Amino acid sequence: MLKGKRKLGIIMIAVLTLVLAACGGTITKQEDVMEELGKIAQEIESYHLEAQLVVDHDGLAQTYYAEVWYQKPELYKVALKNDSKEVSQIIIKNYDGVHVVNPYMNKVFKFSKDWPHAKGQLYLYQTLLDNILQAEALEYEYKDNVYYFTYNVQNGEYIAKQEVVLQEGFYPKSAIMTDDTETVKISVNFENFEANVKIEESEFVVDNQLQSNADAGMAATAAMAQLQQNFTPLQPEYVPAGLTLNSVNVLKENNMEYAILQYGNAEHNLTIIQKPDTTEIGGTAMLDGELVDLYGKVAMLTSGSVPTLQWYDQGIEFTVSGNIPVEEMEKVAATVYSPVK
Repeated sequence: MLKGKRKLGIIMIAVLTLVLAACGGTITKQEDVMEELGKIAQEIESYHLEAQLVVDHDGLAQTYYAEVWYQKPELYKVALKNDSKEVSQIIIKNYDGVHVVNPYMNKVFKFSKDWPHAKGQLYLYQTLLDNILQAEALEYEYKDNVYYFTYNVQNGEYIAKQEVVLQEGFYPKSAIMTDDTETVKISVNFENFEANVKIEESEFVVDNQLQSNADAGMAATAAMAQLQQNFTPLQPEYVPAGLTLNSVNVLKENNMEYAILQYGNAEHNLTIIQKPDTTEIGGTAMLDGELVDLYGKVAMLTSGSVPTLQWYDQGIEFTVSGNIPVEEMEKVAATVYSPVK
């Protein structure tokens, strides 16, 4: 059974030993393991975890970090961090809905769509358990006190393979996802995991993630002034095969510069718009779209004749649109970080 923290004290080790002894030893048979995982999925009250993620964008590897707090039944707080472990955005799911907090501009964006069920992330413990329990063709192995699970999932236009590794006690150790060529696209290493820990409900209050009004106003004003003086258009490191950069236009509106990058070929086109975010500092904006976790950042996907991805990063509003698959748009959006040459 799942008990306590990864680093169990002497008392907890003794208790766990007694429990396992009563059950006839370590649970290793697949049917027994699946039954136990089902119990954990239903009965776990809370957890806190820290994970490192490495995401491959067609040969371009980026490292991110995620810290997650969960409280039964559906309270989540996810702090997404860059490779320097600086918090870039915070996802909050509470009784009022799903929110994304942008610490840089001290703003909150509320989403109308469900999360995380619409697209579970590999760094969420529930996602791992649900995937294992619902897998149609599950491969299972117990070796050296570790549980290995392999199964297939639909990932856009191809069938991906996921491998989840659970330590003794059924807490997460690692997870990877490979594409149809068996190239590792996402790897997750769980650095810390604590189950059934006390988490204050204040962790899931959106306002508690924001700075004080005075601090926020000063910081945001300074940030906006810096953006106006040093606006630099960025371009993606990943661009779908066959698309070339046709134009870069830097325009001015209300004394603020913004950039439009256009890519295309005979069949497809892609437009990237980036401009300083000039909406009101603080406050909450309602977004009617699907929350898309690009690991280091969160975007909003709106469907239609031309799908659009929109996100905010370091005080800049980014928009990506075009007649390419959404999966390709996500790859482009995740790699927009290099100055235009």
